[in-house]
Amino acid sequence: MLAVSSASLQELVLHQTDWMDGVNIVAPVLRQLTVSFSAMEKVSISVLAPMVEMVSWRCCYFKVSIVFGVWRLEQVTLQTAQTPGQLPSLQIHASANSIFVCEEETFMHEIEKHMIAEFSVLELHLETNGHVFGALAFHVLGMNRICSAMQKLKVILQRSSVKEGCSPHCPCESMGWRSQTISLTGTEEVEISGCGGDGHEIDFLKLILKCAPMLKKMIVKLSDGASSSDDGCTNIYNIFKAYSSVELYVYLSSGLMLGSQDSPSA
Repeated sequence: MLAVSSASLQELVLHQTDWMDGVNIVAPVLRQLTVSFSAMEKVSISVLAPMVEMVSWRCCYFKVSIVFGVWRLEQVTLQTAQTPGQLPSLQIHASANSIFVCEEETFMHEIEKHMIAEFSVLELHLETNGHVFGALAFHVLGMNRICSAMQKLKVILQRSSVKEGCSPHCPCESMGWRSQTISLTGTEEVEISGCGGDGHEIDFLKLILKCAPMLKKMIVKLSDGASSSDDGCTNIYNIFKAYSSVELYVYLSSGLMLGSQDSPSA
């Protein structure tokens, strides 16, 4: 456990290479906080720093102990704005595996511990390994502090180089996420990278459109190998026909823009 208590400390930098089970900071005039550490399991976090302006916070988990369904929590990062125009962000990294343990409350509570400063961007970095990510994503989006703060959502899908696919009765599909209703009234922009146009990815986009009535812009970056002639790409354009107020931009993995809401490429 790292414990720091100081009435005069204004900057704290910690890069811990050994495992830690907790952080306790009491620094009423602290302005800048930089913390990077690793954990084997659940951690205890308490940060009392009401004057802090700049935060760079990272915790890496190196044991399959914080899980939700087939998903293992790997890293949580919180970064306040470092440059003009940049928005503060919360980044969650998770990977899918063959282990199934439904500990929804533990998973979400562990993420919440790292929300030591305000943020308006949520980034989900997901190593899917062929699994459906909708249940995990919407449970995270449904957390009170996230759905009330999030203005922008970025989903980065990292696919394996081998042929992906899970079993027909895989638990990643068994949580009824497609029927969820959450309020994302503050969300104005969504970006999803690595999208292959699979059925569950289309369902995810539909549900985002349903839950985010103030959405203004959607950016879809296709996965390697996907093209404008794929059915998945066509389906992406089709679902946005009912949402003319949302700007849609679709890009190949190379960065080439295929088209937009008003003028999709053939």
